[in-house]
Amino acid sequence: MVLNMKKLLLATICLLVLGSPLFAQKKAADYMNTIGKEFKDITNDMWAYTSSAAYGKPALKVESKRKELLKQISASMNKIKKMDEFEGDTRFRDSAIAFLQLNFDVLNEDYARIIELQGLSQDSYEAMENYMKAQDLIDEKIDKAGKMIGDEEQKFASDYGIKLSDKKSKTAIKIEAAARVYKYYNPIYLIFFKCYKDESYLIDAQNKADLEMMDKCQAWLTETSTQGLEELKTIKDFDGDNTLKTACMDLLKFYQLESGKRFLENKGFFVKKDKYNKAKEVYDSKSEETLTKAEISAYKKATNDYNNALTKYNVNNQILSDQRKRLIDAWNKVIMNFTNKHIPK
Repeated sequence: MVLNMKKLLLATICLLVLGSPLFAQKKAADYMNTIGKEFKDITNDMWAYTSSAAYGKPALKVESKRKELLKQISASMNKIKKMDEFEGDTRFRDSAIAFLQLNFDVLNEDYARIIELQGLSQDSYEAMENYMKAQDLIDEKIDKAGKMIGDEEQKFASDYGIKLSDKKSKTAIKIEAAARVYKYYNPIYLIFFKCYKDESYLIDAQNKADLEMMDKCQAWLTETSTQGLEELKTIKDFDGDNTLKTACMDLLKFYQLESGKRFLENKGFFVKKDKYNKAKEVYDSKSEETLTKAEISAYKKATNDYNNALTKYNVNNQILSDQRKRLIDAWNKVIMNFTNKHIPK
């Protein structure tokens, strides 16, 4: 199973792009460009960090990129702190420092909490949901700070007669594209993961021959797979690409089959196995001389029914196993192809 951990990186992405002065007082433009250069350098390091994870680079390399990014943010903050105010105005400079400090704190401190949640995310759907919500909260915090510095930039430009270009850098466009991909991907992944966990509970109950728990898990999986398919119908294609949604739908239809017809067939095996065990217990508890014809007949019938059911059970599980592997493999491949196609190199 492919689990998306890449939004961990995108959660810290802010579009560190300040506008480029088109015309202005030279002194004011130079002041803006000095701060803008620091943001541009950080943007480049941010993309190096993001793309390292997005394209499956080794964990050590990704961590190395994160540390490089922290160094760059720290160095840029120190440079900007040393800048004088502009004609007594400190708001733009101070907002840039505050914004960079927030990003540094997220990468340095919130990162540890996100990693902790990431480690727990496989335990349950709730844990996975909490992990993604924590990232969304970081996104919101950075977005709010980004709006703040954007407002200060516009005010500074307006106050000193600077006309800004709204053209984004290539790196900023790449970062934006990556964030957009995972914003689309994550809700679909959560739909899949909820069903994936409910199926794992059903398989565990089946392995333990816990009929009561099997019934509960069957109901859960039926509900989540049916609800998930309805939710997927409301999700539009991504730039005309429906492969991710379709692959998820195929898996959920499999889960519906597994919790429907296949479940009833498998549950029938456990019912026959239980009857066999009870008949065998009676048979083994008596000598041949004391067994009644009815008890012998019941034991033989239960044995025959159990053996036939066991054969069907094994065949059924092999079919399910083969289908599950094929669909999970297809899902993983689609994820890889989808991200490779839509996240710029």
